[in-house]
Amino acid sequence: MTDELRFAKYQGTGNDFVMLVDLDDERPLEPDAVAALCHRRSGVGADGVIRLVRSSRPDASFVMDYRNADGSLAEMCGNGARCVGKLVHDLGLAEELEFGMQTLGGIRRLRVGDKPLAHVTCERG
Repeated sequence: MTDELRFAKYQGTGNDFVMLVDLDDERPLEPDAVAALCHRRSGVGADGVIRLVRSSRPDASFVMDYRNADGSLAEMCGNGARCVGKLVHDLGLAEELEFGMQTLGGIRRLRVGDKPLAHVTCERG
């Protein structure tokens, strides 16, 4: 593993997130690192960090590991889930337009539209 951190920044209806793709679960999030990334003056600046991990559950393709800007663990974030759907769509990580996402708040079903700017809906699975 390298010290380089590759990320994307997505915005969902007013909330912005640092998005990390860690499909093989090799880079867990530390609260201090999350707070530093989210700091609006000395970091990237965001409302939170979302780490995308491949799920081992049959009813979910991905795990949404979401942390608030202060580094605390959060169950779920609807605007963040929309950003996950868009990221998965943008990177071509899922062939289906609908897939399950594991969160601490349960499984959520994401449905991605096929328009150029994908519209993502999120509902409990």
